[in-house]
Amino acid sequence: MQSKKEDPNRPKNMTVGKAFKYIYSQNGMKGLYRGVTPRIGLGVWQTVCMVALGDVAKEYVEALTGEKVTSKH
Repeated sequence: MQSKKEDPNRPKNMTVGKAFKYIYSQNGMKGLYRGVTPRIGLGVWQTVCMVALGDVAKEYVEALTGEKVTSKH
């Protein structure tokens, strides 16, 4: 957890537990979930790009080499 301004209430030796306690005491439950929505959006965007671009790359390689590319699941 990083901050540009010095906070006298912020623990000096920050651990996960201390960070949780500090955030909850300063911002409540809302503070714990701040940033979750953009993170979910980023995950969705990355997944869509990987799936879509993976299919495009697969088709490109097949066209370039003339061989059928199969995935090994």
